[in-house]
Amino acid sequence: MRIECMPLGRIGANCYILFEEGATACILIDPGDETSTVVQNLGKLNLEPKYILITHGHHDHFGAVSGVKSHYPDAQVLIHESDNERLRETGMRTYLRVTTEGPVADGFIKENDVILCGGIRLIVIHTPGHSPGGVCFYAETEGCVFSGDTLFRASVGRSDFPGGNQQDLFFSIREKLYKLPPETIVYPGHSAYTNIGEEMRNNPFIRADFTEGY
Repeated sequence: MRIECMPLGRIGANCYILFEEGATACILIDPGDETSTVVQNLGKLNLEPKYILITHGHHDHFGAVSGVKSHYPDAQVLIHESDNERLRETGMRTYLRVTTEGPVADGFIKENDVILCGGIRLIVIHTPGHSPGGVCFYAETEGCVFSGDTLFRASVGRSDFPGGNQQDLFFSIREKLYKLPPETIVYPGHSAYTNIGEEMRNNPFIRADFTEGY
């Protein structure tokens, strides 16, 4: 599996393209802005998205979904049902100073669902806390997880937005993400990649031995 990362928008939300060499179908995760950039990069790679996956319902992670979908109408837009209503909320759009409307989901994903695209296999991990319907996508064979805004390098997602919950966030990280093999590479929704072992040892917000407030 090849992974292409595009930091998009004014706060640099990471959009990922997942594909196999020689394939034309791909998976697109969190196209949050800059529709033209996303479409141009897909074109350069001769790819069309089979799935457009949204890790959570904040506009910096889905702002370009409608635009991309207009170019690839057969792509299936998937989100956790608990965040579906956030595709139409105005608060985050106001915060980011954008006016585009949210997309319409083609279907909903939940814990342990499996998403297949050729030889790519992603397992859905429901990780509420940053938002009620936040999810991560675990590629077990490739040893990596796409963590959205749940876990970052030396940081964690905010829990002070509407629907956020710090206790849920800590539970999601400790009881789900920290249960993955320590060598698992973490591709987050913002900034640089890391790995599970590094965060378990050194994340200042929630190390593996952290119990206060949990």
